[in-house]
Parts: sequence; C-alpha cells; structure tokens
Amino acid sequence: RLLGPKAFGLIALTSIFLVISGAIMDGGFEKALIQNKFLSDLQVTTAFYINILLGVLLAIVICLFAPSIARYFDAPELTNILRVMSLGLPINAFGQTQRMLLMKELNFKKISVAQIFSAVMSGLVGITLAFCGFGVWALVYSSLVSTLTMVLIFWYKSPWYPRLKFSYASIAPVVPFGLNVLASGVLFFFLQQFNNFIVGKYYSKTELGLFSRGMKFPELVASVIQGVVLKISFPLFSKLQDDETHLKSVVRKSNRTVAFIMFPLLAFLFLDAHQIIVLLLTDEWIGAVVFLKVFCLVKLFEPFISIQRELLLAKGRAKLLFR
Repeated sequence: RLLGPKAFGLIALTSIFLVISGAIMDGGFEKALIQNKFLSDLQVTTAFYINILLGVLLAIVICLFAPSIARYFDAPELTNILRVMSLGLPINAFGQTQRMLLMKELNFKKISVAQIFSAVMSGLVGITLAFCGFGVWALVYSSLVSTLTMVLIFWYKSPWYPRLKFSYASIAPVVPFGLNVLASGVLFFFLQQFNNFIVGKYYSKTELGLFSRGMKFPELVASVIQGVVLKISFPLFSKLQDDETHLKSVVRKSNRTVAFIMFPLLAFLFLDAHQIIVLLLTDEWIGAVVFLKVFCLVKLFEPFISIQRELLLAKGRAKLLFR
C-alpha cells in the first residue's frame, strides 16, 4: 500500500540475477553434503569456505555488470540497487553451512525460528522505511536485514563453528553430484525468472510490478508449502534412500499433504482474486488480478514437480533431471 508497482518492478528485476546467483550457492554442495551418509568436519569446514568464496565472487560479478544490466532494462536506478542487494550473497554464505547441518539433522524448529524472526525484522524495517519515504530502498534494506538476521540466528542456534582448515580433496568425491545439482538448480531458477526477464525488457517497470505482485500471491502459497514439505523431504528422503518401501510411503504422504493444503488455497485465490487485490493492495493494483489468476493455475502442480526432483536428488540420480 505504501509503495507503487514501479518499486516492486525494480525489485523483480534484481531478483532475476540474485535468485540465480543464490541457486549457484545453494544448489550444489548443500544438497550433496545432505545426501552424503557420512560427513566429516573437514568436509563441512571446506564447504563453508567455498560458499563464502562463491558469495564474494558472485557479488563482485553482479557489481561489475550492474551498469550493463541497468542499460539493458533501461532502468538507471537499477545499478545501485543491484550493487547493494548483491551484498546479501556473501552475508547469506556465512549461514548456509549451519542451515545445511540443521536440515541434515532434521532440526527444522531452529530453521523455522530463524525464518519467522527474520521475516518479522524485515517487515518492521521495510514498513518503517516506506513510511519515511525511502521508496524502493525500503525493499532493498528490508531484504538485507532479513538475510543478516537469519544468518545471525543460524550461528546462534548451530553448535558447529568453522575451523581454520581446508581440503578440496575431502569434498572431491561429492563434486560430480554437486555439479549436476547445481546445473539443474540454475536451469530451474532461470526458467522461473524468465518471465520477469521478458516482461522487464519489453514492458514498463510499472507493468512488471503488476505482473510480479500478481504472481507473488500464488508463489507465496507454493513457496510456503515447498518451504515446509520440501525442506523436510530432501533430508528425510536421503536418510531413507536405501529403504525403498518406507521411501515410497513417505513420498505418497508428501504428495497427499501438498494436495490437501495447496488445492483449496489456490482455488480461494483464483475465485476471490479481485477482492484480495483491492483489499490488500488498493485499486492502484487492479491490473494484477489477471496475473494472479493465471499464476494460480501455473503454480498448481509446481510442488509436486519439486517433490519428484528432491526424490531423484536423494537417490543420487541428479543426471535424470536433464532428461
């Protein structure tokens, strides 16, 4: 209500590059180490330092190419927004290993605490700055606050701390699997962001803002369900990878749970799209209604695809994702 469609359109443009960069950091070693049955402290520590290196390198790349990206999308303000938002990549890297260990141990209570508290802090900062007239920068700083808060909580909640040691040889056996996961993850997120790329190039930033907000509600439903079901499913599938009967039972329960929650929520969004947009975002966002309805249909089966993807990864069959 405080910020117009253009502000959200600019953030949608930054998400194209930051989400794909995040997939590069998130997709490879994290899942490879969770899927690995036997994990040494040396492997974990090595992965920690590699994540930080990747985060710094990706942030530098985005900073260097930010002016070119801004010119391509004809959005001069995008240069500084991208550069500041890229700081979230190395910050996030400091907490990835701790999150991975909590996931591997199925300790989702601590992860949920971090996510909820970071969302509250992000919301408070974003709303306060929006009231103070910061415009799009309210969204930028709230995103960085969310990332920093989550990392700090992961460090506080995790019993593991990095040591001053590094051995690439220790993680070399999981690199082929990690690279397959990485490639499939980047491809998956690129396809997800392709719509924003096209709309951002050929339409106005206001229209991109309407598009991204209309997509956000169904995406929020899908991401919350995936955040709950999939974060549990991959480490659980990995633990049961040799118990075929039990694994099939867990996969069926995961699909039923997703369907039970997902279908009614998306049906509600589809049927009451107009009222939801007007009530939550005001008449200024009425153009987002059609996009909300379309993406209710698009997102309907996405979690089921993701469950099958996690199953293949848990079984160590990442190459099948490209077939």
